Amino acid sequence: MFRNYRPPRHPFFPHHQKFRNPYSHLFIDYFKRDDGKIDFDKISYSIQQINRVMKQADPLVKQITSFVKKTSKQ
Repeated sequence: MFRNYRPPRHPFFPHHQKFRNPYSHLFIDYFKRDDGKIDFDKISYSIQQINRVMKQADPLVKQITSFVKKTSKQ
């Protein structure tokens, strides 16, 4: 009977406005220069650092995974 019932919308929050995370701009602002343009060198350097961390963590993750598999078989 009420299959298509939709509650009334609040007048101060129209449905066409999407919720925006108030902190999402902080991530992007980190990669901007003082003049407001995107700093691709900083982005590249950050990606290189992430890559280094992943390469260092990979053997540890493999060891832990192997250990968990061995102990779960017993």
